Amino acid sequence: MNNPERDFPKAILTAPMTGEEIDAIQAVEGLHLSPRMKALFEQAEREGWSSKKRRQRILETLGVILS
Repeated sequence: MNNPERDFPKAILTAPMTGEEIDAIQAVEGLHLSPRMKALFEQAEREGWSSKKRRQRILETLGVILS
């Protein structure tokens, strides 16, 4: 069985991915973000949103209401 911690340096396992790299992986899986969602993620990256704020804005954009 593969052991990523043994087979790859930690720097590779924790390296951040660019938007282009993420798009390429999603395309292979048949997933594509709308231009609106891409703009939202770009804004989050630019403004350094926390994961909590990012999640909240995604849900707001999609019209999801949590009770």
